[in-house]
Amino acid sequence: MIIRAPGLRPSTRRDPAEQIDLVPTLLALLGLEVPTEGPGRDLFEDQGKMAEMGERPAVFIERQRPSQFHQRAVLLGRYKLIVVDPSEDASAGLESASTQVRAGTYLFDLQDDPGERRNLFDPADPTSRQLLALLEAHSREPGTPGEQLELEEELREDLRSLGYLQ
Repeated sequence: MIIRAPGLRPSTRRDPAEQIDLVPTLLALLGLEVPTEGPGRDLFEDQGKMAEMGERPAVFIERQRPSQFHQRAVLLGRYKLIVVDPSEDASAGLESASTQVRAGTYLFDLQDDPGERRNLFDPADPTSRQLLALLEAHSREPGTPGEQLELEEELREDLRSLGYLQ
């Protein structure tokens, strides 16, 4: 993530930034109150304060790129575990054959191997098992259902015509 703002000195951070960090960071840059009970954090807050709060929780990543693969990952501390599975519709949008993505499970020590070149995954290794269990548990968690929204019939018809409703 790159952020440029008046009075902000150039710097580089190595810790992961997530989308949920964007709102607290922007609120702080605008001089507005950052809610403490919400998700995310101000990316520019004092590092000493971050150390007091303890280690950052796990970061979960999911993507469908290239389209024939479903990729899930978890970053925790210095480690990144990635699980790459073939997509349910592996023929959908076949992309360049030059892709280097291969199905499998990968574990990288980002401190010793920031280029992610040495796969350390071993099913017998405690770190591999811990991160895989964490990722699997996260993947099974159901989403939080939102409130039921009543739509006017005209809006329903508009959404049907666009293919959002059947």
